[in-house]
Amino acid sequence: MLTQAEANGIITLHSRCYPSESSLAYTPLVATLRAIQQHPTLIQRLNQVSSNCLHETSRLLPDLTTPHAPLPTPHTPLTSPAAQTRFFEGITQLLQTTLAGTIWLLDDLHWADSATLDLLAYLRHHATTTPLLLLLTWRNEETAVSPHLHQIMTEAERSQTGQRLTLGRWSQQDVTAFVQSNAPNLAGTVDHRLFAESEGLPFFAAAYLDALAQQQDWTIPPTARDLLLSRLEAMPPMPQQLLQTAAAIGRSFPFDTLQQASGRSEEETITGLERLLAADLVRETAVSPPQFDFTHDKLRTLVYDETSFMRRRLLHSRIAHTIYSQQRTPAALAAAASQLAHHHQLAGNETEAANQFKLAGDHARSLFANREALTYYETALALGYGETAVLHEALGDLHTLLGRYEAAIGAYETAVSHLTPNENLAIAQLEHKLGLVHQRRGSWETAESHFLAAQTIASTPRLLADRSRNAHHRHQPDEALALAQQALTLAQQTNDSPTLAQVHNLLGTLARQQNDFAAAEAQFTHSLALAETLDDPTARIAALNNLGLVYGENGRFAAGITALQTALALCQTQGDRHRQAALHNNLADLHHAAGQHETAMHHLKQAATLYADISKLGTDWQPEIWKLTEW
Repeated sequence: MLTQAEANGIITLHSRCYPSESSLAYTPLVATLRAIQQHPTLIQRLNQVSSNCLHETSRLLPDLTTPHAPLPTPHTPLTSPAAQTRFFEGITQLLQTTLAGTIWLLDDLHWADSATLDLLAYLRHHATTTPLLLLLTWRNEETAVSPHLHQIMTEAERSQTGQRLTLGRWSQQDVTAFVQSNAPNLAGTVDHRLFAESEGLPFFAAAYLDALAQQQDWTIPPTARDLLLSRLEAMPPMPQQLLQTAAAIGRSFPFDTLQQASGRSEEETITGLERLLAADLVRETAVSPPQFDFTHDKLRTLVYDETSFMRRRLLHSRIAHTIYSQQRTPAALAAAASQLAHHHQLAGNETEAANQFKLAGDHARSLFANREALTYYETALALGYGETAVLHEALGDLHTLLGRYEAAIGAYETAVSHLTPNENLAIAQLEHKLGLVHQRRGSWETAESHFLAAQTIASTPRLLADRSRNAHHRHQPDEALALAQQALTLAQQTNDSPTLAQVHNLLGTLARQQNDFAAAEAQFTHSLALAETLDDPTARIAALNNLGLVYGENGRFAAGITALQTALALCQTQGDRHRQAALHNNLADLHHAAGQHETAMHHLKQAATLYADISKLGTDWQPEIWKLTEW
């Protein structure tokens, strides 16, 4: 399809995902951004992209430049869902502008990281009518990300913006057409034998046909591994060494990285690559700067497996030092941390690998790639990262967002066990977080015990506010109101705006409980105004949700749905799955009340799926998880 499109003057881009990069956030998108920079037509379109969008996109590609000047690297962290929304929106707007009228192929999406899939889902939801054809390919047998891909495609088909084409094995007619297209001199003589030997597997058919084109016969071993080995053995030692280095890089490899890590001169590297290109073992994927890739990932795996253990460790150490030396800014180093960690680990440098995995986790977390951050932190712990309490607390935060409450409690308790009695404030903070997790599960008494444990060390207005909400859930309205008033007084005395936003939201909840909807709406509106000033995602989501409920109770369904939809968008970018489920459930109620039954059922199914998934992550039945409506 790309060949036909190019023949008709249509611009095409081709990005691939790799199994070795399935835990590296946004890697195929970074490759696409680089391809845009290197295309003479597409790079000119960057002039049409707003500076804000370019600024946000440079978080992924710190060396992003327009045709006229490089962009400054963003220094502000992505600490809120509103910031992530701007981040996703910036990338979406850039892709729509630069890729208008093009075909963009994302190949082998079964190896994509979950952050990339999240961004693709956002692109599908928020893209305008800009003519862009996005081709996605994946293998159904690769089950790791199939549910997420299935959801993206199902929604695209339902909205009639996408079509799924399921490809099976080749038939005899397909193999015959393949031979006629790629080796017409062999057409009619090898078709049936090629179909029998390959059993309709396109990779095997291509490999056999390639061997036949090189005048080899059917005595070649009947597996792709043996066939590829026979091609590799024909290479001289120097190109083979370059292949080993490229395989250790584990991705499409830049010329500079290959040369430095292999220890070869520029001339030797060029000569070796020319041999590999001529043998069709690698292909050139970009010209400026030069970039190459293996012609098939099976070949990459085979070369790596055939490399001795000691040489692999040496190569990974060299690659890590090469990548480090190529980064020019702290932002670039942070973006490269996951690669550095990967190579240091495979080189046996566990201490440095642990440090880099911690940095990679911080970077992924700043981009809301929560699952990737979780993996990085866990790997850092396994490799012996020194500040274990810090990592366990970070793991608890991420498990909480993902709805893995038992895991979050275990992580926080482990963090406490790694602290000394002198670290009182850190212990109080962890006790507070433990209380919040138990509160999410509906374990009100257990939550209160943790809140009180934290309060014996340090009493803060935020802690008082959380105790007030807990008292509200325990059906103790007098105590809830008294604690809320204490929190309000302390927050006003210290000018603690984030806590003030939380307390006004809480006072709105207490007013709503008394059916004083006018007072509740005033408090929620005040809370929202404070949250928007502070760019506080959690308080903003809570205020919007509660405002939506009040609007619905007053019969203002359209205003309520709008508030809840805004809250849901923020919650999705933050990755708080439990509250996301609650927002879907609340939207279902409002759409049903407004007579929009089909939309209500859609949100109800989304809520049920999330609630069920969160419930499955625990060993005990937690009915309160399903009852969350306000917070």
